[in-house]
Amino acid sequence: GGALVPQTPQPAPPLPVFTIPGDGFINPKLTGTGVFWATKGSAAAITLAPASSVPVGTVITLMAGTAFAHVFTAQSGGIFDGVTGAKTKWTSAAFIGSSITLISAPNGGWATMAQQLGTVA
Repeated sequence: GGALVPQTPQPAPPLPVFTIPGDGFINPKLTGTGVFWATKGSAAAITLAPASSVPVGTVITLMAGTAFAHVFTAQSGGIFDGVTGAKTKWTSAAFIGSSITLISAPNGGWATMAQQLGTVA
């Protein structure tokens, strides 16, 4: 048979970044995997579509792009952070870079993969 030729690994393409300049709605069914930056000049109120509306395994990162405590509210299904029961909100810390990375889970909720500051409640 033929010899295997080593392949040079290719870097992963950058994730799409979506800026949310005010209060708003995140619909990963339309955007797919990505990073969502809240850049409002005061605390933003942002609603997140249910995880059941996207394929299982869709990964999103919610991030504070301004130094305000932005509130992200999950529609049905909630946010699971490894503590008993689903929560409905993640509030970023009032620091740029405060973030949470979520994956759509088979139970129809968003499961926490990583969190940098902020509170799930």
